Amino acid sequence: MSSRPIGRRQDIRLGVRSCLVGVGAASWIVGGVATFLSSNAAPSAVLIVAGALTSGLGLIGRWPEKVTISGNEVVWPAVTDVVNDQIEVAERAGEPTAVIEELISLRKRLDQLQSTGHAPIHPAVAYDREVKDALRRVRPTSRLVQAADRSNRVADFVLHTNGSQINVETKWQPDGTASLRGRTLPSLLQSLPPDARLLVIANTADTSEAKERVSGFMGQRGAVVTWRSPRHDDRLRETLDSLDCVDDKHLRAGGI
Repeated sequence: MSSRPIGRRQDIRLGVRSCLVGVGAASWIVGGVATFLSSNAAPSAVLIVAGALTSGLGLIGRWPEKVTISGNEVVWPAVTDVVNDQIEVAERAGEPTAVIEELISLRKRLDQLQSTGHAPIHPAVAYDREVKDALRRVRPTSRLVQAADRSNRVADFVLHTNGSQINVETKWQPDGTASLRGRTLPSLLQSLPPDARLLVIANTADTSEAKERVSGFMGQRGAVVTWRSPRHDDRLRETLDSLDCVDDKHLRAGGI
């Protein structure tokens, strides 16, 4: 079954065209004035060229079909063809529904980028930001550190509180009613120190399989919680408190 969308003109909306013309004209004027007031002509030339290109896009009313940078061309139809091919191959190979849905989501975002010049934030990225805000609400005095790189072997965040820390991993799925299986969790669990604590925060209602993976490997030092909106902040706070208690019991057992 083919998933290729029907082709359409990549026209720029009227409101966006007006903004492009206005910004382009302003850039052109500023660049022109700067050539008389500055001894360095390079920045002024950049402003003039940028203004001309931006105004040109607004007047023409269409996004370019390709962009050439340092002799290499990026052609929009070629990009969308690659994504469409990947979707078809995934469907024929019987890949999981989540994989196909993610590819379709990517195609929609590319289509929007081409037609409007702006790509929407991926829902998983938006979810991470919402979780960060929630952690700051429930732990206002703690320090939240985000990992420099995304990796299955490194937690997304580390929450530092009074000298102790909790690793935090977020899991977002397109279908919030599906079960969170946590297939990528074993890599993270095996890479954590023996005394580390881990909280997995997911947008799915059914987290039973992921809980079995985490508790089977970490015992009470690991937990999984469902968080979807600020109404779940209390649940998040209680889970963090329970992990803190585990750490306190561990310290008392060691005679500290």
